[in-house]
Amino acid sequence: MKRLVSVFLAVLTLFLCLAPALTATASDAPLTDDGLPVVVVRGMDSDALTVDPGDGSSRNALEIDTMGIAQAVFRAAAAGIRNLSAAKAVESLIGSANELCKYIACDKNGLPLYSATIPTYPLAVSEYPELIEGGYSEANIVKAAIDHYGAERTYYFAYDWRENPLTVCDGIAEMIDRALLESGSE
Repeated sequence: MKRLVSVFLAVLTLFLCLAPALTATASDAPLTDDGLPVVVVRGMDSDALTVDPGDGSSRNALEIDTMGIAQAVFRAAAAGIRNLSAAKAVESLIGSANELCKYIACDKNGLPLYSATIPTYPLAVSEYPELIEGGYSEANIVKAAIDHYGAERTYYFAYDWRENPLTVCDGIAEMIDRALLESGSE
């Protein structure tokens, strides 16, 4: 019975993997956009989240340093071995993680300890040379949209991943409305 169920599940999985390919329609007709704008929504990414720790310097809120992480792991292992305690190793790792994440930390009420921001781009990409030049995680997606639709019809929605998802949805809806209005599309 187990073999029969296993074979059935394997066939079902294969069919489900092939279903999108089997349902696709073959067409040589080029994609037409009829003047429609495109809105590229930034993925959840901490690269653009910057913080001013109060000393006038702006920096990435999460500065991931692989060498620092490796050192933290070795310090934790050393603490665990020196004290013959896994709890001491974990305590050391937690301290290192707290230091790494300090600029995105919140107080006991859930309010951020530091003022962190993410750049926003309310207008078409043509208004932001830094988006056209690249150097950020979605640069290739944005460049492809610019190539196909043009910079004046491409929009880039960057959001703070720490925000309420309903607030993010409202922001995306506003950008779509603006893009449709500016392009004259319905």
